[in-house]
Amino acid sequence: MGILTKLFRKKPKAQLKSMAGDFKLPAFPKVAMDVRALLRNERSTNQEIGECIKQDPGLTMNLLKSVNSAATSRNRRIADPVQAVGLLGRANLEYMVLAHATRSALPDPKATGYSQEEFWNIAIQRASLAERIARQINPSEAGISYAASLLQDMAIPMLARVMRKQYQPVLESANGDWDTLDEYERDAFGWDHGEFGGWMCEAWSFPDPITSAVIAHHRDVHEDLVVPDAVRAVAFLQAPRPSGADVERLIHSLDESFGVSPSDTRELLEQQYGEAA
Repeated sequence: MGILTKLFRKKPKAQLKSMAGDFKLPAFPKVAMDVRALLRNERSTNQEIGECIKQDPGLTMNLLKSVNSAATSRNRRIADPVQAVGLLGRANLEYMVLAHATRSALPDPKATGYSQEEFWNIAIQRASLAERIARQINPSEAGISYAASLLQDMAIPMLARVMRKQYQPVLESANGDWDTLDEYERDAFGWDHGEFGGWMCEAWSFPDPITSAVIAHHRDVHEDLVVPDAVRAVAFLQAPRPSGADVERLIHSLDESFGVSPSDTRELLEQQYGEAA
């Protein structure tokens, strides 16, 4: 039972329908479901998990990319998914699988004021930056920070698809400023995309840490919902590249909250975006 179900005693799919009417949650890719089942089976082996992952070229590529980017001290790159499973660990692997599968499952709403390509480009950049920051301030949260930052706004394309007429004016009002989109959503519907995304997480049986981060990435909504620090730090980033004001905001936040020096933050941004911030 997920955290929202425990808190509100409501069934996730029924709650989604009450919020969005005739709502049908997309199915997860079969390989992702099979990998998740193996990851949650204590008797499964890394060999079984790795062989299952090999059935999905995109998932295989993401796994190898993730494990090699984290392995700065190794002399050779990892090319075998089975070996990569053991190195990444089951919890981090599940976060990565969820991120990959969710991106595959979500539709392109083709709505005015929304670009699917830009949406995922921004999400990937933000997630990669969150992972970099987490490795510096709390390395144990690197995996979940990437997944949660990637998925924080996952409800937006879904809402733009299933509530096209009602949601279009909200998107237009926000005018691309998704850091304030939740305010327009609450005015229009009484809930925001974070809460809707949280119920999606519940319906898909996501781990509680991901659900919490999706619900509360912009604001504190319940004392029981804990969001990784790196996720909270970058949640406001909603452009392919941070503006000067965004850079200064991030520098101030990381310096004040975690003691990360301005020069170190600029180095992280340079590593992420390719040019000095």
